[in-house]
Amino acid sequence: MKLVWGLFLAIFFVFLVSCTKQDTPTSLVIEQVEQNFVKNFTVEETSIEDPCKKISCPTNRACSEGTCICKQGTKECNKTCISINNCCNDDNCKVRESCVNAVCVKKAKCDYLQEFNPKTGKCDCIAGSNYCVSQKKCIPLKNCCNFDNCNPVGGDEKRCTDTQFLAEICVSDQGNTACKLSSLGKKESVTISQRYFEVLVEKIFEDKEVELKVFENKQEIPITELKPGEEVIVPFAKLKYNDVSIRGGNCKSDD
Repeated sequence: MKLVWGLFLAIFFVFLVSCTKQDTPTSLVIEQVEQNFVKNFTVEETSIEDPCKKISCPTNRACSEGTCICKQGTKECNKTCISINNCCNDDNCKVRESCVNAVCVKKAKCDYLQEFNPKTGKCDCIAGSNYCVSQKKCIPLKNCCNFDNCNPVGGDEKRCTDTQFLAEICVSDQGNTACKLSSLGKKESVTISQRYFEVLVEKIFEDKEVELKVFENKQEIPITELKPGEEVIVPFAKLKYNDVSIRGGNCKSDD
């Protein structure tokens, strides 16, 4: 009997102890875990080296991400830095402008057998021609320029005929057409349908465009930038420009 009673008291005591025990708050458990995690965790600080630290750039450049670039207000041009307001090449300029000494200048419209040189800003003779001082124009290499070209070993047996540039101009009126090879700088007459015209070709440009004047009864009609094959209407008539041809430039005997 005593054994049974003792066992009962032991079970009751265990039950009493378990009922009086307080649960540990969840927040306290989390806090303890966080503290233990922080104690066991160490942060290793790392620093990124400046890529420009060991780079020395020229006076007109600045380092960016390890590379020397043109400073603000300047731009790259043929491995140098120039002002952003200056041009580097013709692509930086407007149509019919060229970059000369870092400045956009209006491109000269060159004469026939010439072309614009962006390095000098002037017109030079095209390949296959050279400048004839006595005739003041570029002529084909095969053409003579002066008296000496025709008499290379001396003497005066031959003379050089000047090279001529001619533009073929046709005038049409009332179904009739008359054409004339008009020499540069010289008035040429054209008669058609009992009408009398004079044509003066003043300029022939590098692209074969012509600038001319047409005269009729003291009336002067200027025509500019007329391209080969183009037509214009003059008072009561039609004028067409066909093409340019070259004549002369030969050595001839005086006989």
